[in-house]
Amino acid sequence: MKLKDRLLNKLADKLKKYGTPEYDYILSCNIKGEVKSAFMTTDCTTIKELTEKSQKGMIDISKLLDDEFKDSERKVKKIIFCDRENVICLYNSKNDTYYESVHEFFDNAEERTYIKCDSDSIYQTFKNFILQSSKYHDLIDFEYDIPRKKAFDNIFSNNEQNYYATESKKSDTCNDDFMKDEIQENNLIQTQELER
Repeated sequence: MKLKDRLLNKLADKLKKYGTPEYDYILSCNIKGEVKSAFMTTDCTTIKELTEKSQKGMIDISKLLDDEFKDSERKVKKIIFCDRENVICLYNSKNDTYYESVHEFFDNAEERTYIKCDSDSIYQTFKNFILQSSKYHDLIDFEYDIPRKKAFDNIFSNNEQNYYATESKKSDTCNDDFMKDEIQENNLIQTQELER
């Protein structure tokens, strides 16, 4: 190596620490959690869950973000992190519209997607993936409270209520089956005793 090349390499190494951070060293990310979307008026008087966008279990973040933010150039897009609750809210003004609550009376309405992470480490993994993504790191916003918390509480509490109702029905049927078996056994024992 020539002296000139060595000097240029040393200079490049020294200047490297002043360069921009590296992006896209992680290309895909899957997390465990739950995704729910809702259509709501801005005052949250009307809230409608969009069940076709709901997911639970392993979630492919890249696919979710691509679907949420596709075809939305020159629109307001946000990925809002709520550290206190381990919740991420996705907002895209492309989905803003109006809701006709009364005949010819329109309220502003929007669509939001909420991602509820199962643990702190999963939440941090999601955050780190977005921070290093050249495509999405400019969309990051941090808020103390969950945006449109009333809508978030509504769609996630409905899900929990449905889960508990289903589980209680399952336990009721199990109890009924158990009781029927017990009654049949008692009847069988009584008939055997009467025959003796």
